[in-house]
Amino acid sequence: MYVAVRYNSFFVLTNNVDTKGAAYGRALQQLMTGVYLAEVCLIGLFAINTAPGPIVLMAVFLVSTAIYHAMMRHVLRPLTIYLPDSLEGEAQVSMFSKADQNSYDRARASVPPSEAQSATPNKFSAKKASLFGRIFDPKKFKSYQAVRSMVPNFPPPRYEAEEEELAYYDPAITTHVPRLWIVRDEMGISQREVRETSEVVPISDDFARLEEKNKVVWDQGRLEDVPIWEKRVDY
Repeated sequence: MYVAVRYNSFFVLTNNVDTKGAAYGRALQQLMTGVYLAEVCLIGLFAINTAPGPIVLMAVFLVSTAIYHAMMRHVLRPLTIYLPDSLEGEAQVSMFSKADQNSYDRARASVPPSEAQSATPNKFSAKKASLFGRIFDPKKFKSYQAVRSMVPNFPPPRYEAEEEELAYYDPAITTHVPRLWIVRDEMGISQREVRETSEVVPISDDFARLEEKNKVVWDQGRLEDVPIWEKRVDY
C-alpha cells in the first residue's frame, strides 16, 4: 500500500497548489500539538496516581516545550517572509550564510535580512562544534547553499508554440473531448459500438483485446499510440 500511494503521489496525481515551501514551517509547528497533548495527558495520569515527582517533572517538560516552540516560531517567521536573492556563494543572503543571525529581529529592524548587519561570529561557528550546538542550532553548520546542492538542477522545460499560446487559458477551454477506449472482441461487438458511438464522442478499440482467460491486454510497448494517451505539459 505504501509503494502504491508513493507511486501515485509522484507520478499519477497532480496538485495545482504551490505553497512555495511555506507549508513545511507550519507542519513543524503543528507537530508540537501532539507533544503538548502527550505531556498534558501524562500530567493527568500522574495526578490520578498522586505522584508528585513525575508531575513536577512533566510540568518542567511542558514549560520547556513551550519555550522551545516560541523560539522555533521566532526563527521560522523571517524564513517564511524573505528568500535569498542568489544561490551563489558570497551573494547569498546574510541570514542564510553568516555564522550568527540570532540578533536579527524582524519586528524591530527597518531593513530586510539581506541588508542587516550580522554580528561577529561566535565560538559556535567552528566546524567541529559540540553536540549540544549542532542539535539546538543546526542552521549555523548547514548553509543554504549546502542544502540547495541536494536539489537536482533540471534544465528548463521547452514548450511548443501551441503550448506557449495556451499556457494561461483555463483548462476547460483548451481541454479536448475525452476519448473512449474499449476492448476489441472477436464477436465484433466493439467495432459496432465504435461505428454507432463515434458520431457522438470519439471512441476507439485499437491496441486492446481480450485474451483466452478474458483478461484485458494491450500493447504496452506503443504507449504513445494508445487512443487515450495525452502528453502532459508541466508549466
